[in-house]
Amino acid sequence: METKIQKRKKCRKCKELLSIKKFHKDKSRKDGFNNYCVHCKQTYTLKYRRTTKGYLRRCWNHLNNKDRKDRNISFEELINIWNVFCNKNVLEGRHPHSCAYTFKKMTFIQGKGHIQTNLSIDRIDNNKSYIKNNITFCTRNFNIKKGQLTLDIMQKVLKFYKKEGIQYEME
Repeated sequence: METKIQKRKKCRKCKELLSIKKFHKDKSRKDGFNNYCVHCKQTYTLKYRRTTKGYLRRCWNHLNNKDRKDRNISFEELINIWNVFCNKNVLEGRHPHSCAYTFKKMTFIQGKGHIQTNLSIDRIDNNKSYIKNNITFCTRNFNIKKGQLTLDIMQKVLKFYKKEGIQYEME
């Protein structure tokens, strides 16, 4: 009677000897399988996604959706812009992750639907693509609202306020 010999592999992270079925395929590896078992790989991925850098990578990947203008910026450039943005907020006495428009603290919550306070990458001028001097960071809620308004609409509202004698303050 012939018995099937099940291949086994040792995970580099947890050091356990596991069935080859517990590893993702990876054509770049000599044996054709990833060095980390599925569980360790998932744990690492979730941990990374919960970091600011992981969240920004997800946002950056999202910028190339077919409905949006192409991104003309590398991930490294985006991280540099983010770091400058955070440093500027700190110098101005705000939390490093404050929205560029409302100064409210942005969140990085994933897996719970569309969180209105989550970070969003905004094009300052919507007629231009995602390039170095046309990016800022704001809450998702504000970005959606801003996207619904044009400069022309905002000017008309302010003109109406002036005509009606409505006082408003510009900061």
